[in-house]
Amino acid sequence: MNANIPFYTTTRTISGKSVASLEARLLLPLKAYAYGVPPHCFADYFQMSFNFTSECCKHFDLTIFTVYKEEYLRLPTAEDLKSIVALHKAKHKVDGMLGSLDCTHTYWHKCPVAWKGQYQGRNSAPSLVLKAACDHNLYFWHLSYGHCGCLNDLNILNRSPLYNYMLEGQLYQLEQEANIVPFIIGNESFEKAFYLVDGIYPQ
Repeated sequence: MNANIPFYTTTRTISGKSVASLEARLLLPLKAYAYGVPPHCFADYFQMSFNFTSECCKHFDLTIFTVYKEEYLRLPTAEDLKSIVALHKAKHKVDGMLGSLDCTHTYWHKCPVAWKGQYQGRNSAPSLVLKAACDHNLYFWHLSYGHCGCLNDLNILNRSPLYNYMLEGQLYQLEQEANIVPFIIGNESFEKAFYLVDGIYPQ
């Protein structure tokens, strides 16, 4: 974060000209992300140059990543997995559950005409897909956004880093470290933990 401090504390350029206020430098990226448009769309509104609007977004992204990466932008640890499974066992009386996994569409009202075909799914409007895995407390342990609306949940899972994490055995190693596998449901023993999903996903 130290690298970003000058950007948010400097009020004048080398030549002595004043720069955009701290509020403007923070609000521009939030507004651009909320509307899903490039930052230069608000250059006139915030009285900034096109280059400076891009700088605002780059520094904002870097700062958010730096501040939140250790706590929130990371993979779960063995202790985290143990807590998640214990939470679901207490709430649902089922062992081995890592959370719920699903996709949802958000409609892209200002999608460029040239892209509408690839972003248009079963509904008539183009959309972007958010895929997320969260626990009972709605703590998100995996999230990816921006997939084309024409893709179904299974196609998106196949492109997912979470799926590769499972296939390469890294998740299974963590499960063994956390001592949450094997577990028994009914009279059957299971060697791997699971996510609660709907019918389109593989067993």
